[in-house]
Amino acid sequence: VFLVSSMNRHISILKLRVHAAYIRYVTNGEWPDVPPDDEAWDTPLLQRSQWYDLFDKEQRAEAVRGVWGVLTHQMRATGQIDTDMKT
Repeated sequence: VFLVSSMNRHISILKLRVHAAYIRYVTNGEWPDVPPDDEAWDTPLLQRSQWYDLFDKEQRAEAVRGVWGVLTHQMRATGQIDTDMKT
């Protein structure tokens, strides 16, 4: 999950990584019989970039590169069929 956070003239890019087994546990209450190999499968991981000042041209260019990287990642071909989310 990616999020672009803003405050006044600053933006930051956040990335949240959640293991599929953890999502299954949270949505269905199904604890895995065999824990995944990843030791931190039950701990969401949040990463954040620095705060970019959009009035500074170097930081603005770096922020655009970061947002462009997120869009490139989201538009990549994965070979998987999209699935509907349960509501």
